[in-house]
Amino acid sequence: MLAYEMGRRLSAEGHAVPLCALLDSPGPGLLSPPPEDDAALLAGLMASWVDLPAAALRGLPAEVQLQMVLDEAARRGVEPPFPDVERGLRFFRVWKNHVEALHRYTAPRWERGALDFFRAAELQPGRPEQLERAWMGRCPVVRVEVVPGDHDSMMRPPHVDGLAARIRACLERAHAA
Repeated sequence: MLAYEMGRRLSAEGHAVPLCALLDSPGPGLLSPPPEDDAALLAGLMASWVDLPAAALRGLPAEVQLQMVLDEAARRGVEPPFPDVERGLRFFRVWKNHVEALHRYTAPRWERGALDFFRAAELQPGRPEQLERAWMGRCPVVRVEVVPGDHDSMMRPPHVDGLAARIRACLERAHAA
């Protein structure tokens, strides 16, 4: 949504926006409902790394919840998006603000806009299908490409190389135009 709004504003100010790429981004009206509490938000955020249900986290201090995430990640041999509890607290606060901003954003129409939407081929549980539908009608052109992986794995090996190649092709097309 941030890329869309930046492109829309730059375009409104007369700047060229040769590429606005959205990576499996839900738009207004297709966002999942806000999590019921911080435990549900953290469990959902960490689902790609660890399997800790919200019920296991609920009622515990944030520091304990984050330590549980780190311990479970270490047990599974995966690297979480933060290395320690202190940075986990910052990461979580930023994510929580991000989720709240996403739910408030209305995505005004972008009169001269064009979007390149990269939709993940694999649907994660609880995510709506065809997220690009939220962007249709908000600007004149919406091009959709389906890429391997799910919302998270499309941006990690082995899928990220294919995604990068497709984005590079879009940049070359935009540059040529």
